[in-house]
Amino acid sequence: RIPIAVQVTVAPAFSLTASAAVLTLRQSTALTVGTTSVTLTSGSLTNGFNLPVAFTVSGLPVGVTAAFSSASLVAPGSGSTVLTLTAAATATTGVSTFTVTAVGGTITRGTNVQLILTAAPTFSVAVSVPGYNMLAGGVLTETISAKGSYGYNSNIQLSAGILPTGLAVSFLNSTINGFNGTTTMTIQPAATLAAGAYPITITATDPVTTATQTAVLNLVVGNYTTTVSATSFTLAPGASASAVITT
Repeated sequence: RIPIAVQVTVAPAFSLTASAAVLTLRQSTALTVGTTSVTLTSGSLTNGFNLPVAFTVSGLPVGVTAAFSSASLVAPGSGSTVLTLTAAATATTGVSTFTVTAVGGTITRGTNVQLILTAAPTFSVAVSVPGYNMLAGGVLTETISAKGSYGYNSNIQLSAGILPTGLAVSFLNSTINGFNGTTTMTIQPAATLAAGAYPITITATDPVTTATQTAVLNLVVGNYTTTVSATSFTLAPGASASAVITT
């Protein structure tokens, strides 16, 4: 028998870690860019690993872009890079998982990070009764309410759209809180306003971002009509007559 010496060696290697397992991100707006970041670290070099390490990312939602502060590390391959994610205004919201991959020579390492993408702060506006019938010359009051979503908490300004002559609209408060504000809108069609449908568009505007939301009140105005069954009489002395008046 001839003894054979066997020497087992372990291949050079490195590790990849992320500074966070979960990231939160919001869609961008006209004034605010939605961003978040995570630090990726290549380390624990073993068994003589001494190569450059390159980073890539995959699995991001539609509308989310990625940028590394450094897309690669020089040999021996240890160090960190910062991955910054940016969400467009139309980025797909929801929970997803993306993967960061680091490659050094023939060795590949990967780490998964969960991404929670939410919509940008926004608001809505509504009228208490979306449709109403009234007579010309009357007065109608409606409650206008605002509701904020995804952390929206700014003041908004209310205005009514273009109105015909003889139809007046006013607000008790034209500025309300966009998170949960309310106010009263008063509608006064003049007695001379022709009967018909008058949709009123209420526009709520964020004066900072200029974002707008609208609500519509479908107003139908009617008029009084009066008819008389007879407009003249010829009577003998002592006689009487009657007429029917209908309104």
